[in-house]
Amino acid sequence: MADIVIGVCDDIPAWPGREREDTSENKGYFGIKTADRIIEFECGSKGDKQIWIEGIQYMLRCRAKVT
Repeated sequence: MADIVIGVCDDIPAWPGREREDTSENKGYFGIKTADRIIEFECGSKGDKQIWIEGIQYMLRCRAKVT
C-alpha cells in the first residue's frame, strides 16, 4: 500500500546546490506523494513539469472513477 501514488506536489523547490546552476531557473521540480514519502523529480523545463503534473492528476482521477 505504501507504493501507491496518492497525489502530486507542484511546489517542490530546487534541490540544494541546483539553484546555483545557470540553467536551474528553467527547470521544473515536482513530487509524487505516497503514504510514506514524496518522491521528487526534476524536469528540463517548467512546461515539461506542467505536462507531467497534468498527466499524473489525470491518471489519479481515472483511478478514482474505477474504484
